[in-house]
Amino acid sequence: MAEPFTLQWGELRRSIHAVQERLANPAPVLKQFSRKLSADIKENIRGGGAGWPPYAASTLKRLQSTGSSQITARGTVRANRINRTVRALKKINAQVIEHGWTDQTREKYEKLQKRIKAFRKAETRAKEQGERAAAAAQTLEELKRGPLNRKDARRAEKAQKAIEVAGKDKLGKRQSEGRQLLHGIPGTIRNKIDGNVLLTYSRADKIGKVHNEGAGRTPKRSFLPPPNMEAQLEYLASLLESELGQAWDKG
Repeated sequence: MAEPFTLQWGELRRSIHAVQERLANPAPVLKQFSRKLSADIKENIRGGGAGWPPYAASTLKRLQSTGSSQITARGTVRANRINRTVRALKKINAQVIEHGWTDQTREKYEKLQKRIKAFRKAETRAKEQGERAAAAAQTLEELKRGPLNRKDARRAEKAQKAIEVAGKDKLGKRQSEGRQLLHGIPGTIRNKIDGNVLLTYSRADKIGKVHNEGAGRTPKRSFLPPPNMEAQLEYLASLLESELGQAWDKG
């Protein structure tokens, strides 16, 4: 025989109302869920993306190769970089003369202007490093004339480091060192709650277009949900269960 119990209708009604209020406003639960969802999506992209085609062997070989610096040992931009830029500018000039300015030609022109600024910046940096290396070499030459005290030893160490840094900068470095897998897509992931709907999307514009459609040596990769979507939904269900349970108890 079941134990008798007393049901307080007022308390029951408050609990029902509290649950109804939580159900009408899922934003807090969706916000909490979105943090884990977006984190897993970013991690999936950084890991190469489950379902995405891998880099071709030729692409991997190119990314792991050592490229030459755009600055020569004399501290000037390499001639082939300048020649390519000049040819591109001439091509744009011909297109403008024939068809006038278009969004495409303006975009290409602005890109080339940025490249020219980068050349100037690189030359300025090379000049400054060359001056520092020359001063460091002079310092080492002077310190060779006599025994080194503690202060002179620190000067010599600093000078030697300046020379090494200047030398490394002209050797070039592996392209893969500064290349972020799939461009900067992980950093573009955003969440937005619109009413009772959670939107998880990328704010990427041009990068996203390259990512989705492929361009040049970049293969096409469609955006995919995280591979553990079933576990994600179970996590969401647990959040809802906890939220409604708290509402019932407090109500």
